[in-house]
Amino acid sequence: MAARKESALEQRQRRQREDMEEKDKQLAAQCEDIEGRFPPRKSIPKPSWANLSPGELFMHNYKIHAKPAADSSQTSEEKTVEKKQAAADASTQAAEQVEQAEEKERKRRTAQYIARKN
Repeated sequence: MAARKESALEQRQRRQREDMEEKDKQLAAQCEDIEGRFPPRKSIPKPSWANLSPGELFMHNYKIHAKPAADSSQTSEEKTVEKKQAAADASTQAAEQVEQAEEKERKRRTAQYIARKN
């Protein structure tokens, strides 16, 4: 009886191993099929700054991101006047847009009233 249990256990383990091997073969075939569909990856070229030393890299970034010198010919008073003028222009434009929207709404309501009256 003990021999039968052991042989049954061994048979079960052997079947499981065979099933796993079969699954592995199927997965390997699927992987090969998938790999065959796509072209091989190309190597990505390194950027020009990849081999620079830290100091050279700093100078490279400094040259790229350096802000142009501020135009000192304008005084702070002129700058504030320009800012105020820009704000006034923006508020004027917003007021005009509101007026246009109100005019559109008035025309729409008038058209609705006339349509209902007829």
